[in-house]
Amino acid sequence: MLNMRKLFLAGAFMLLTLLLFAQKKMVLQPGPNDGKDATIYWIESIEGRNGDMMSKNYGSLTALPSEAWTVDGDFFIARSLLEFDFSSIPANAEIISAALSLYFDGTYEHQSLSGSNEMLIQRVTSPWEENAVTWNNQPSISVENQAKVPETLYNNQHLLDFDITTLVQDVINKYPNYGFLIRLETEDFYRRTRYASSDFSFSTSWPKLEITYNAPESDPCVEVRYDTVMVEIIDTVTLYETVYETIYDTIQVEIEVMDTVYQYVSVADTLIIDAWFTGINWMNALSVIKIYPNPTNKELHISIPEFEKMADYSLKISDQQGKSIFTTYIGQEEYQINFDEFANRGLYFVTIIDPQYKVADTRKILLK
Repeated sequence: MLNMRKLFLAGAFMLLTLLLFAQKKMVLQPGPNDGKDATIYWIESIEGRNGDMMSKNYGSLTALPSEAWTVDGDFFIARSLLEFDFSSIPANAEIISAALSLYFDGTYEHQSLSGSNEMLIQRVTSPWEENAVTWNNQPSISVENQAKVPETLYNNQHLLDFDITTLVQDVINKYPNYGFLIRLETEDFYRRTRYASSDFSFSTSWPKLEITYNAPESDPCVEVRYDTVMVEIIDTVTLYETVYETIYDTIQVEIEVMDTVYQYVSVADTLIIDAWFTGINWMNALSVIKIYPNPTNKELHISIPEFEKMADYSLKISDQQGKSIFTTYIGQEEYQINFDEFANRGLYFVTIIDPQYKVADTRKILLK
């Protein structure tokens, strides 16, 4: 409980903004047990020693090649798929930066014998399985906001902190997350890049993605109030989330603020603000909610240890189109949801809604 009282004198209008977001940073560098990557191959002839590479799965390779080469005289192309788990990032987050690092695997060197080995990183637009994907059943790709990786300058070069912010922002805010495809821009003879995969023997060489983002606690609301009569207290305003409060004319206002994260108050002219802070118990209750497993194949468990502090809050599960498939008031500690009863495979959103019918928290859930 935090008790604060502040008095400001000014007039004409007041702008009160509670900046309820926090900048967060996360580092994703999954290994063999939780990483998801694979290589797909096209080959000119299936009669050689490697057979029909287009129908074979290469989900356990220790490398992520982008390559156009030959084997026994047969021309082949290699492309690599890579997917990171973004489920802990809120759907409405603002991605400040996303930096991808790939590490040379120490075997076949990068090459540009017939021209540049520039790569493209493209967004994958359909599901794929690490241990089942092949060239013949490969997922679809979008060229929207694709990123071009410059030609390597030397043959054992790492790709460090490469900017894919726009691609990650697209996935968080606009599209389902099916990962990325890495390929040569020009797939012509004797060009190659080769980096370590999540199955590589040294953890320091696993693909790494560092993301910095702003995560709003809830959507903002805006209020504008007018009055021309000076009274002891014109209004009492209770603020639960990001609020822009603009008040015109000579007034006195009493404001009860329920949030204590990054308060910012600016006033001008003759205005009295008498504000105090009554605690953040409901925010603590939100922070300990657990939703698992994620991804899930069937059942989803939601644990709300401090559900008593969330009276009149509700819980909603919706699909990517915003259609609600499950809703209930929060009145118990544990919920178990069986997706088989009403859902298809794909991305879903678990939303906590406060008593004013505003979003307090959103989590993304992947149903496989």
